[in-house]
Amino acid sequence: KDFAKDLKLPPEEAFGMPQQYLVVNPLEGIHEGHVELKMKGVIQGKDDKVHIIVTPFEQEAMNKLNDRLGVVVNLIEGIESSFDNLDSCAGQVKDQIRKKIALVVDSLKDKQEIAKSEAKKLESSKITTLKVQAKTLSDHQGAINTVEFFIVVIVVDFVLSYTTNFKKIKK
Repeated sequence: KDFAKDLKLPPEEAFGMPQQYLVVNPLEGIHEGHVELKMKGVIQGKDDKVHIIVTPFEQEAMNKLNDRLGVVVNLIEGIESSFDNLDSCAGQVKDQIRKKIALVVDSLKDKQEIAKSEAKKLESSKITTLKVQAKTLSDHQGAINTVEFFIVVIVVDFVLSYTTNFKKIKK
């Protein structure tokens, strides 16, 4: 009953008495996508074939099943084809990703070299600036030392003059 409902066939009472139809090797017929009918119940074929007597409604149900089988086979082939396409696309995507990663790595290496070069230029510039500042500091230190020397000479000269003048005044 459920089978008949599923295939949208009339209820069981509508099946009535079996007509004399013959399906010759139904498994082979389904596999090939068709069912072969012989009229008047005459059994034909070789002994290795399976013979079934069916009603017209059962035959219609088998035809619908055969149609469904064809649709399912097409769907399965489509799914298998999709898997093949997916595998193919996956390989292509992996290749593209590898190429992009290689480009990024090369770009990063180039940028690293540029950064190193600029760092060396900056280091050289700072070393030059520090040398100039050290020379300037040394020159200023020399000037300060010279001024200190003159101050010491002046102070010593003043102290000697003061001492000499003080002794003269004391005498």
